[in-house]
Amino acid sequence: MSYIEELKDLAQQKDDGVITDKEFQKRKKEILSKSSKTKENKTESGNKKKKGFIARILEDKLDDRLETVTKLFSTDQEALKEWKKYKRQYKNKRITLTALRKKAKELKNEGYALTKTSIESDMASMSVKRELKRQGFEGKLLTRKETWDLEKIQIEKWDKENKERVNKKSKENWDLIKNQVLKILNSNKEISFLSDDIIDILEENGFDTSRLVFQSFFGVPEPSSSVCLRILLNDFGKKSGINSRWDGGSRNMYYYIGEDERIYIGEQQEKEKEEKRVKNLKLSIPKLLRELGTKIPASDIDAHLKHKNVDEIKKLCEEMYHDGKINRTSNYRYFVLTEKKKKTSTPKSVSVADEIKKFSVLKDQGIITQEEFDIKKKELLGL
Repeated sequence: MSYIEELKDLAQQKDDGVITDKEFQKRKKEILSKSSKTKENKTESGNKKKKGFIARILEDKLDDRLETVTKLFSTDQEALKEWKKYKRQYKNKRITLTALRKKAKELKNEGYALTKTSIESDMASMSVKRELKRQGFEGKLLTRKETWDLEKIQIEKWDKENKERVNKKSKENWDLIKNQVLKILNSNKEISFLSDDIIDILEENGFDTSRLVFQSFFGVPEPSSSVCLRILLNDFGKKSGINSRWDGGSRNMYYYIGEDERIYIGEQQEKEKEEKRVKNLKLSIPKLLRELGTKIPASDIDAHLKHKNVDEIKKLCEEMYHDGKINRTSNYRYFVLTEKKKKTSTPKSVSVADEIKKFSVLKDQGIITQEEFDIKKKELLGL
């Protein structure tokens, strides 16, 4: 067989899938290399010395064996092509399984190892497929790559079906809640709401918010009706005229209609805000008394803190006095007994003039008014 024919046969094997592209390239190089050496030998034969008797015998033997192997390999490939042809016919239902088995037996009897191995493997695979089909398992035996590709296709299919189901359910839920959400936002224009606030108002109005909860992915439910409402508002709110704003500081999404001027404060938020305000005020009073170091009435505490609510200051001072956090005189002057004063048996006397001077400084700083200063001065002078 010439090297041209060998190359053609090699290309056919690659097309039939008998050898890989890498094997094809390797063997192609070998054939081309062999052909170039043969040409060189022919051109240089005249210059070479005549080979010896033993060398010629060994060369002839080697050539004969090479020719035999090449012939066998070529014939095996022909048989393999024949088997593939019968397989295609069986797949296309042009011949029966019995006919395929008969052809397989004939080709195996020819004694070609490669063809025999391929036939046995294919027949075993077809046998398993028939058994799986008989037991109700449709499909085919797959390679690892085919399995991965099939899994990818299946996951994409499931994902698409799940998205369609979720979108359908989301649309149904939005239709269920849309009018009530718009009513809340339209009646509070320019006020932004958290999804939690809207849920609280809906529940106060008797709406069962658990109906908004839906399974989003592979049967896993969303954690709360508030989260589901946020998803609905993000998906459908804009089309219904509802604006949204992300607050990076609090990491919250707010929803509103019109201009976003102020945030809606729910009852719980209002309560928390009030508790925080009172707590801060209770911390400010003892701090002020420690800084001043004197006994002052609630009105002076209110003036120093610029709170402008003497009644609340009196109430908080009394609470703190009964809790033991501040001290009080019989005439309702409040003070904090520092550690230094506790250790000293006789308190340091403060002159009336020094007291009047302190209040004068407060008046100059605008902390107390002239009228308040005059009242304090008269009290200190005993007038």
